[in-house]
Amino acid sequence: MTTAQDIEKIVCPCCVAVIDVQDNFCRYCGAALNEAPVPVDKAAGVPSEVVPSNGLSYTPSTAPAANLPIQGTGLSNWMQSRTAVLLALFVVLGPLAIPMLWRSDRFSTAAKIVLTVLVLVLTVVVVWLIGYVLSVYILEPIRQLHEQMQEMR
Repeated sequence: MTTAQDIEKIVCPCCVAVIDVQDNFCRYCGAALNEAPVPVDKAAGVPSEVVPSNGLSYTPSTAPAANLPIQGTGLSNWMQSRTAVLLALFVVLGPLAIPMLWRSDRFSTAAKIVLTVLVLVLTVVVVWLIGYVLSVYILEPIRQLHEQMQEMR
């Protein structure tokens, strides 16, 4: 019989990740661990079956915790939003948001490829445009001023 002192690891009720018993929140999905913990069998390393709060039933052989999709609350929910990913790609982060796009389940692989290429092309255009504006409106007047000063000497 397992006592409370024998339990070292528990399973998150939301994402089925194996975590420490003293954790108040799951370090993988952020879910609060205020429900009754499911102890982990020390010999097997994982429980025989867990029904997380999303209602799906996972067994260790079919869905190990490391391979589960992102679920839970907070950050992962808005990262799965099409609007948030597109805003991050084209308005806020640009190419830095490409990993967020590829982790999202809301886009097909073809859409991810097209969006990645589009963001990279747009980034090259923006960088070229910034260089052009700098050279025409800032560096060229400085060069002309330098030439005028050379003529005055």
